[in-house]
Amino acid sequence: MTDLASHYDAVIVGAGPAGSTAACALLTQDPNVRVLLVDKSDFPRDKCCGDGLGPGVIDVIERLKLKGVTDGEEPITGCTILGPGGVSLDAELPPINGRKIVGYVIARTDLDERLRQNALERGATFAVGRFGATHLTSSGRVVELETASGRRQINASLLIGADGASSRVRKALSVARGSDRTTGIAIRAYVDVQHDPTDGAHRLLFEFSEHLLPAYAWFFPGAGNTANIGLGVPVADHKRRNLDLNELLDQFVGMLAARGYELGPVRARRTYLLPNAARLPKLAHDRAVLIGDAGSMINPLSGEGIFYGMAAGEMVGVEVATALGLGLDPTSDLRRFERAFRERFVWHYRSNFFAQQLLRSSWWSRQVIQAAARDEQVLASAVQLLFGEGAINARGTGRILRASLLRR
Repeated sequence: MTDLASHYDAVIVGAGPAGSTAACALLTQDPNVRVLLVDKSDFPRDKCCGDGLGPGVIDVIERLKLKGVTDGEEPITGCTILGPGGVSLDAELPPINGRKIVGYVIARTDLDERLRQNALERGATFAVGRFGATHLTSSGRVVELETASGRRQINASLLIGADGASSRVRKALSVARGSDRTTGIAIRAYVDVQHDPTDGAHRLLFEFSEHLLPAYAWFFPGAGNTANIGLGVPVADHKRRNLDLNELLDQFVGMLAARGYELGPVRARRTYLLPNAARLPKLAHDRAVLIGDAGSMINPLSGEGIFYGMAAGEMVGVEVATALGLGLDPTSDLRRFERAFRERFVWHYRSNFFAQQLLRSSWWSRQVIQAAARDEQVLASAVQLLFGEGAINARGTGRILRASLLRR
């Protein structure tokens, strides 16, 4: 057990991408800030996820000069989208803002450990423990941790909740979970790819087939011959239709086999919740803030959350480091962070939620995929939604409708 001090400038609960990035950003701004990074699990450890890293993640890695995160990994530069009635789109990803898009698929066992190591190398202290409770004092926050050696009380100037979809910090701050309509449920598994009909093209595959809707599925090739497969669906639909995620995943595997994929046994099946950002909760609190899945920062369309968690961690670190270094109350800085985060992402999130609702319809799925296949500007807009920070606008919607009418 790590010997813990009685006081830290920042206690970060959750050492995943959001928490570790927040630690790295804080220590990049001020190496003298005392940071405690706490996680309920020792590392390396698995985390349910699609494992996809988009260009936004790469930008954060480069800005913070994080080492070794993507070393030795094969980049992904294209995607295949399959829809109702056999419509399909197979394309190299167009540039975003003039920059070539590069992404990766890295198992969270590896990704999270690499990010955590960056935080440790910059001076963060790591401890295994569960968050228990917190309360304000006249000079900061008391954070209670449940560790192997017993319950500990840590005094902190700032508490960062980055402890996932079932966040204990979020509950302690009296922030309610999202509704079933704005929460997804997903199942993830791994397979060994014995034969790939694309001749080894390292592409993301998204499936919006009428056989799966309102669920969508993915096939993401990772390191070696391993692929991450899974599917997600809104909790409201999962409950209303009494869907069996294991059966749907087996159906998707059968669909891949029919297309010529030869896959080994499905392993490491796990389900998890996806609190999406169609309605962001209150993030900034007195000397406390929620980021990542704890702050419902998940793309409603793609289910991707790593980028937004890392972006929030970076933004918080940059915003509060000066106050922490001076021993000041960072609450006003946290509020400034929340305003900036909302200004940056809210319309993007709402656009993705709107797109998610459209793609639940077989007709709309077919029109959107066909339009993207025919119109480079529609494809660019779709890529901005899925992999960038884009938003739906009237011009893009009009191009989709025109492409649909021209096809008739």
